[in-house]
Amino acid sequence: MELHKLAVLVLWLGVAISTARFPAAAGAPPLPSSGCQRMCGNVEIPYPFGIWKSGESPADHCAHRGFYLTCNDTGHNVYRPFSGNVEVREISLQRGQARMLNHISSACYNTATRAMNYNDWWLNFTGTPFVLSDNGNKFTVLGCQTLAYISDNGNAGKYMSGCVAMCRQRSVTNLVNGSCSGMGCCQTAIPTGLQYYRVRFDKGFNTSAIYNFSRCSYAVLMESSSFSFRTSYVTSPEFNSTDGGQVPLVMDWAIRNETCEKARMNAETYACVSNNSECFNSLNGPGYICNCSKGYTGNPYLQDLQGGCTGVSGVFVIALAGFLEAMVDGMLLELLDSDIVNEASMGVIHQAAVLASQCLAVPGSTRPTMKRVAEELQRLAQADELQQYPQPPLVIESRSFMEIGSTCTTSSWYAGSNTTGVYSLENKVMQSTEFAR
Repeated sequence: MELHKLAVLVLWLGVAISTARFPAAAGAPPLPSSGCQRMCGNVEIPYPFGIWKSGESPADHCAHRGFYLTCNDTGHNVYRPFSGNVEVREISLQRGQARMLNHISSACYNTATRAMNYNDWWLNFTGTPFVLSDNGNKFTVLGCQTLAYISDNGNAGKYMSGCVAMCRQRSVTNLVNGSCSGMGCCQTAIPTGLQYYRVRFDKGFNTSAIYNFSRCSYAVLMESSSFSFRTSYVTSPEFNSTDGGQVPLVMDWAIRNETCEKARMNAETYACVSNNSECFNSLNGPGYICNCSKGYTGNPYLQDLQGGCTGVSGVFVIALAGFLEAMVDGMLLELLDSDIVNEASMGVIHQAAVLASQCLAVPGSTRPTMKRVAEELQRLAQADELQQYPQPPLVIESRSFMEIGSTCTTSSWYAGSNTTGVYSLENKVMQSTEFAR
């Protein structure tokens, strides 16, 4: 067999070995089923999150423990994901955040009853992975005669704060669009670690005397970057009616109650399962999140074989899919070049696969040098049959073909133009040997 054809065969088999679906490593968390629902409406539901379906088997492992959402019909066959009764609009793996919708609390003067009508809202995420984001949200109060409080745990917890919004001389003429510093609008930050949130209006401040130009007051914890004050929010119901009385809310989420250091000690529950992932302690409440290592993309909560962190380009993955399917279906010979199939026995192909797996061995220090690879390719090119192979196959630390294959990754090969890629390896092989013609 010509040497350059063997080199290409080694490269293809090596990449295929590294991406083949080997069973999960012993002690690792169970793999989610490939049949898990990953979209609800137009919202992607990436693992560790998952959609809970009635009658679903726990063996599907569609979500990490505590990360199940529901996909509900909100009317007219429009589906949206929910955590409890709170709608989820977006989930970010990299930031460890989710955007949800929060109801606006209101206090309005009723001209018919001549009394104030209060509509207070609260949220309780206790026992979930979610914590109210201290960096992404601000408690926002609107009105001309308004004092509103925010507290945790039904006013019986450890946190309580307030914000007051007033209008000078009971007039809105001094209010300024975009300004939220106490005149018609007030904002205040919240501390870290809050999972419970409740709004309460101080009844000593009401709109009974100013209802003719500012009938309602509003208060809500919301995404600060989504808000810009408008004077019409004080003089009309615009703020409460624009999006059905709901505004964006940022939630920080994490694998809760353990630090990275402690979590790594238990392989059966450690969530950062991708070989190319890193663990970061949560900055908001106890727990940790996982991110792909620099230069890699994907889902760090999944094993590399299931869509974890990889540096392989999407086009290359698509090409590999056909190769892997051929291997599974026993059609590999039809996929390979006819010259290779005619010239090489299956024994030689097996030897090439062993060499390819050793080139991808982890850690990289156990891989053969390029010189050694070139020597092995030369010997394979000279062998007509496996029985005539003059030397035993290259073995690294006495590890078997399957053992090496199960630890390999293509990501270190294809991490960008500054690192050794699949095609650059082939070029180096071509340049370091003389072809057997």
